[in-house]
Amino acid sequence: MLNSETQDVISKALEIAAEMSPQNTDGTWLEDLTEQVGPYIKEWDIDRCYDWSKWPEREDHFPGTTKQDMGIDAVAVRDGEYVAIQCKARQLDDGGNGAPVQKTEIDTFASSSSGSFWAERWIVTNGNTPLNSNAQQVLSMTGKPIKLVNITNDLLQQQTAPTDEEHTDRASERAQTKSCMQSEAVSESVRILKEHAQSDSGGVPIGEARGKIILPCGTGKTRISLRIIERLTHQGE
Repeated sequence: MLNSETQDVISKALEIAAEMSPQNTDGTWLEDLTEQVGPYIKEWDIDRCYDWSKWPEREDHFPGTTKQDMGIDAVAVRDGEYVAIQCKARQLDDGGNGAPVQKTEIDTFASSSSGSFWAERWIVTNGNTPLNSNAQQVLSMTGKPIKLVNITNDLLQQQTAPTDEEHTDRASERAQTKSCMQSEAVSESVRILKEHAQSDSGGVPIGEARGKIILPCGTGKTRISLRIIERLTHQGE
């Protein structure tokens, strides 16, 4: 079971999503919800989340910008690194499906978030809302990969998921959280890749070390991959 505070936050967030998703809205509710509930979603693994206009470090990192967002609706902070977020609310059908995100809707975000300052880039939606082919092409040409995040799905998964205390390493019989296991996977992967970077083991040319992440569903393979790339990039590998 979740602790009472988190359970209350998650439950209220799901109520808001259920109320607003069938409606045709301007989407500001999703921006507010992302800011409020983001740090409570374990799958997101973030410390803090701010609306762009309320981000206290905005002028320090982006002098001359105003409270008017430049395509980045919210900023999440994880371990001192920053995640650029754009929210795309959709009117959903009974199956939780919404209209695809169009290229014109994410052009500004793709450009604004393409710099090296951003560790990750997310598009947060309230349902099953894919990117159309033109949007996917734009994002693939503007820096780091874009992660499509379904906030309703992540909230539902957390509401029914076991607590961290129930995730136990059978070999050592000590509790491990998902974030701990992800960090271990990132560190171990970076170590192995660096060891093989100057080796031609396995027939791979020197300087072209590569690997494959094989993990169960829901353990965060995408996040782990992005964090491995980011750490290697920062270390100049």
